[in-house]
Amino acid sequence: MTTSRLPFGFYKPTPTDHVVKYRGGKMVASGTGVLFLITPWHTFARVPTTVQTIPVSFTELTSDRLGVFVQGEIHIRLDVEAMLTRHDFSVDPWTGIWMSDDPTRLTEDAGKALQGYVRALIKDRTLEEVIVAASDLETEVLSAIAVNDVRLAKLGMRLEGLFITSVKPENRQLSAAIEAKKREEMLAGADKAVSARRMDAASSERELKQYEAETARAMEETRTALIEIRNRNVIAEAVADADAAAKKLEPYRDVDPAVLLALAIEKMAVAGVGEFNLTSDLLSALRRKE
Repeated sequence: MTTSRLPFGFYKPTPTDHVVKYRGGKMVASGTGVLFLITPWHTFARVPTTVQTIPVSFTELTSDRLGVFVQGEIHIRLDVEAMLTRHDFSVDPWTGIWMSDDPTRLTEDAGKALQGYVRALIKDRTLEEVIVAASDLETEVLSAIAVNDVRLAKLGMRLEGLFITSVKPENRQLSAAIEAKKREEMLAGADKAVSARRMDAASSERELKQYEAETARAMEETRTALIEIRNRNVIAEAVADADAAAKKLEPYRDVDPAVLLALAIEKMAVAGVGEFNLTSDLLSALRRKE
């Protein structure tokens, strides 16, 4: 025996779904996550309020008429009123399933909007320029949307995030050629950097050796100057000592040698010299002086 479903019940959407209840084509109630009574004379529409993550991929032409393949994902939040005006979000309240394909077209709409921004950025660039600056494309698109988001606003969408995961030539052979050129440029850049470091090291070594040589020369000059000063001092001291000795002996210049000998013998005796020998040579020298 087949049981029939009663035409009355309750529709309980998810807490993040905004539901609108209609009767005769006119809205009679709405709310997010609200429980609604199901009757035969009411219809419902459901619009998600959470951020929608939509994968996108498309091909655009560069200024040299070569295709570039762009892939990523766009995060958007839907404007409920705009969605209900532009699309059919009718839902079966018993199953919660949309009754039309309109909600699934959001992916196509978001992709076309993003493609429009990318087209405006790369249409005047060559394929190589686009590939070389691929890492900057995401930032450039975000800046363009921040300045003018009319493409998304017309669709009832607000951008919440954007990630461009791949930007590459549509032709694989061109992709390989560009990548090979980039590798060569990177290797050339690395070689140039190594050469620059070697040049810097050689220059630093030359400067160090020059500094050491100048320091050694300065030290040698200082050492020579000190030796000259010391020699002058020694000479000056010798001259001073000679002058002093001459001045001490000046009073005895005209004294009789025998008297000088007697004075010397007297001083030695006072100094404690125990014995003094007068040789014949000394006495002969004294006689000659006489």
